[in-house]
Amino acid sequence: MDPKSSSSSSIIEERSDKVVKLNSNDKPCVKVCNFIKPCQVSIDDHLLQPLTTATTPTKDLHKLPLKVDFRGRQTPQKDWKSWVEIMHDKHHQTWENAGIEKSILSSVYVIERHNELIIELADKWCEKTNTFIFPWGEATITLEDMIVLGGYSSTGVSVLAAFDADLLRLREAMEEAWRNVKKTSSRTCRHQPWIQYFMGSGNELEHAAFLILWLSRFVFPRDFIARDIFPVALRLSKGCRVALGPAVLATIYKELSILKKHILSKKDDCGDKHKPLLLWAPFQLVQLWAWERFPTLSPMPVLIKPGEPRVARWDKIGKLKIKDIGLAINNDGRYFQWQPYAAVLSNWQPPEFYRKECSNNETAENGPANMEMSNSQAAYDLLPHRHENDSKYRSILEQSASKGEFPPGFRPNSSDVMANQFA
Repeated sequence: MDPKSSSSSSIIEERSDKVVKLNSNDKPCVKVCNFIKPCQVSIDDHLLQPLTTATTPTKDLHKLPLKVDFRGRQTPQKDWKSWVEIMHDKHHQTWENAGIEKSILSSVYVIERHNELIIELADKWCEKTNTFIFPWGEATITLEDMIVLGGYSSTGVSVLAAFDADLLRLREAMEEAWRNVKKTSSRTCRHQPWIQYFMGSGNELEHAAFLILWLSRFVFPRDFIARDIFPVALRLSKGCRVALGPAVLATIYKELSILKKHILSKKDDCGDKHKPLLLWAPFQLVQLWAWERFPTLSPMPVLIKPGEPRVARWDKIGKLKIKDIGLAINNDGRYFQWQPYAAVLSNWQPPEFYRKECSNNETAENGPANMEMSNSQAAYDLLPHRHENDSKYRSILEQSASKGEFPPGFRPNSSDVMANQFA
């Protein structure tokens, strides 16, 4: 049957093709199937161009008067590692239940800045699809990266959920302590006075205060302690799982779009030439995303020790000196690692959704299945494809998964079906 779709702008193409059942030795049979465009029917076909087109990449980007301050890239304080070790000994089971253990342990490592790489990637960002548009295809940072690199949970209650009444007493006590710290730090509750006030106190508030600093410095970065983070920290301190991954990814998507607009304004010679752009998202995750996927752009990682999070392989490693980063990205398509976390890595335990024997329940709990991301200012769809077709796209995947039918040669694990592996 000839390929057909509902419209020329649709990302769905329907045609007859051979399919086989997942984990089966049955012979292929011909059925009417739905495919995500662009489609390559034969290996002899020429490589198809990406469906989406972005703005023309900026020529001589490094020559533009760009002033960007990545404020969200916070480094550990002097006593932070010691406090992490103390709290881990006491509360590691609570952290595991809340899905934050790996993320907290990751906060003690230092990722050397490579801001030029982030700016070059932002120049290729498309706000409409939340993807990077490269000459050789589309790719993007997803919840998978939040789970593996950030150590965040993709499931749990929303960061915007209503406050629990049974935690009211603890919140009032924490706000009283917040006011006391604020008096000592020039009308703003800063990070260093906070750690000095609570570290080693041993009272019932120390654990929650630790999580408040962690959230304020590494998860939703800011240079002060704000009370709006208290409900999230108090929930986590009781072992309640909170969906931090979608919220963090939302801030990254939003500020990548802001950075792209800033680049375009400089390209068009608009805006304030002297005022720097302040960004508060944890852009070290974007840098790590690039290092994991572009082998020619990343330094040589170190060997992970047993029990360490994946981010440890990039601890205190200097960036490579690359003359033209944009050109290197454009020419690196053949080496791009589409699934770097599926590769075997010594002393690193992959997430549950990479394991072949993972049950459906484990996938739902640990895999990147959330379909919406939100923070205090914005909400985004997870799938970085054309938004008007997201529901149809997901429906097709679920129908295929329920029947166990996929094109010949396609062998997805559980996360391939539920998460977006086509970016």
